[in-house]
Amino acid sequence: MATRLSFDNFFIGLLAGLVYRGRRAVSIRGDEFDRTIARVVEELARRHGDEVELRFRLHPHYVHGYSSTVRDAIAAATQADLISLDNPEYQDMRFKIDRDDAEDILGDLPLSREIYLELADEFLRAYGHAGSRTVTPA
Repeated sequence: MATRLSFDNFFIGLLAGLVYRGRRAVSIRGDEFDRTIARVVEELARRHGDEVELRFRLHPHYVHGYSSTVRDAIAAATQADLISLDNPEYQDMRFKIDRDDAEDILGDLPLSREIYLELADEFLRAYGHAGSRTVTPA
């Protein structure tokens, strides 16, 4: 039976995976962040569709490209004190957790740590080719 996965668990796992991989911040400027998240979700479904039942859909807005699902998850992660949005424009998402926290989080989520780390690696590959300022290593 497939494991049900909410977007919150997907997003928190991805953030923890990025921290585990040594990232401290990610730019969320423009629509490329949301589009990359959508590509990572597609890759998860392609690689692990028989193991995972996605309990969400992502629909980037046809004009500005943002996904309300992704933007709501960013707000929730901020409220949960996992990230901060750097001033003055709130365009950089800075992680407030360290590698030990990330390891604990990854151990508590419904999928294996390895799957979330695969997702983080896929995000870094895809977002690294976006041509904009993307990720800040530790």
